[in-house]
Amino acid sequence: MFTEFIEEHPTGTITRAQTTYLELQTEKGSFRIEFKEKTEAKLKPGRGGALAYFTHHPLLLIHNEDTATVYIHSKPIDPQALREEIHQSISALYQGWRDWRSHFFGWHYEGAESLLVQNLAQGSGMILDRAPASVAKLLLAACEKYGAATSVFGSAEPDPTTPVVFSLFFIGSYYVIAKGFRASAL
Repeated sequence: MFTEFIEEHPTGTITRAQTTYLELQTEKGSFRIEFKEKTEAKLKPGRGGALAYFTHHPLLLIHNEDTATVYIHSKPIDPQALREEIHQSISALYQGWRDWRSHFFGWHYEGAESLLVQNLAQGSGMILDRAPASVAKLLLAACEKYGAATSVFGSAEPDPTTPVVFSLFFIGSYYVIAKGFRASAL
């Protein structure tokens, strides 16, 4: 299992990064790490650090939770305070691993915040696009607190019985998210 590989090789350096695999130098030798259905990666040859493997992590929320899209249908009591609460709660959930605006309007960071502010002020329009259920749940709680009516398409309630599909492999601050990993000696 991949966790055993990490226990045997606590640190490593990326020597090569490709679409379907990476090559890793550890104290005990060189290894090829193959990815099964990689969905996201941040890799840079020559960089390394502690190796870690996770099945639950803020980076995995978008990959392992059901998603929801949320629309607002009435003006909140205080649109600016609502925007700030949305910012704070989503930032806390992601713990700095993702930009809090990553689920507003199809991942388009530029203009996302201004469009969110506009929709909150007008009390109309989409305010969350295909976000993990845990993010939608936070946003809906904030909207309710500020008296804004909403509608949800999808699931806004995290389901603990949903099987984990994607996992996360860290090499220092660099990572790969995939359905599985396999290590073999070079």
